[in-house]
Amino acid sequence: MPSFHNPESHLQRAKSLLADGKPESLFYAALEFRYSVEGRLLEYAEHADKFTKRRSGVWKVRDIAKHVDSVFKINDNIYSIEMQSPKMPNSVTIEYTPITDKVRSLVGRTDNFLHHSGVTQCDSKFSQLRELLEEGIAEMEGCLAGGLQGTPVTDSTGTIHMKIDLGKYPELEQSIVAGDRLDIRVDIRPYPGESGT
Repeated sequence: MPSFHNPESHLQRAKSLLADGKPESLFYAALEFRYSVEGRLLEYAEHADKFTKRRSGVWKVRDIAKHVDSVFKINDNIYSIEMQSPKMPNSVTIEYTPITDKVRSLVGRTDNFLHHSGVTQCDSKFSQLRELLEEGIAEMEGCLAGGLQGTPVTDSTGTIHMKIDLGKYPELEQSIVAGDRLDIRVDIRPYPGESGT
């Protein structure tokens, strides 16, 4: 995926547009925020597709999220894997940080401003859109923090599959390529500010 069209880049542009302060920039910030959320969900869905296929034509955030949730079954919890190799000086912690219900709700609420009728109604509601974006962008930063593209999934043969963004963990990549033994510890905890289930 080109670097300008990844979830992190979309979120950075949303932050810049929000900081711009111009009312018209808020609409573009809302669009970039939505693209960030949708992009991360699609990354998760790509991994989930290996285990359960998505219906064709699924594009809405809530529908993509439903597909991802059906495979990873983690809700608003953070799935954390700590990996240690005798050849690594320190352990590496990799997390799956889901797109929370709160972020999904904020996308829906900011999307309301992106429709033409929302534009005309929005003239007196720029501060409301700004508040929604400030909250959504802050929450989304946490959702983008993880390097695990879903929880580990066991297939019918008993093989455990997980997808890691190794670019964030060069020392781990070196150990995996070298075939080093890895000790793994797993932790599941509620997302900060969420109840978790």
